[in-house]
Amino acid sequence: MPKSKKSKLRTVATFTSQAFKTVDFEDKPRFRGTFGDDVVLWLMMEMGNDGVDIVPGINQSDDGWYYVFHIGGRRYIAAVNLADPARGLWQVTLERDITGPSAWFGGRRRGVRSPAANALHYVLQRSDKITAVWWYIERDIRAGHEGKGASEPLPTG
Repeated sequence: MPKSKKSKLRTVATFTSQAFKTVDFEDKPRFRGTFGDDVVLWLMMEMGNDGVDIVPGINQSDDGWYYVFHIGGRRYIAAVNLADPARGLWQVTLERDITGPSAWFGGRRRGVRSPAANALHYVLQRSDKITAVWWYIERDIRAGHEGKGASEPLPTG
């Protein structure tokens, strides 16, 4: 008997915006080519205004910035990177904020729940700074399957 195909929560959002920096004119310490600190600060403020518990401070990663928030009794990371500077295309990936062996073996990518994705989706959808919001299952976007995106993080059907 074939396995039923289980619908998965989409945890990667892409969107376009010209409201955020895609060229760095400031002389401040950062890794080469990392943009998005202004996007992260804006997302933190908007989600915080919606009542999401935001951990103060932003953190830099190899290809962007991230912040931590609590919702539904869990800690999450929202990692932001500039996917395509020419189009002003940004990507936000949601992960669980866990450490130890679970994190080493893919645990950060498992167990993201819909309240986290919905909180981010609500901010992106209502903003006049943001257009073309699409959600993906992480393996699809990594494989370049942009046609597999959907307008919402939750599976339909």
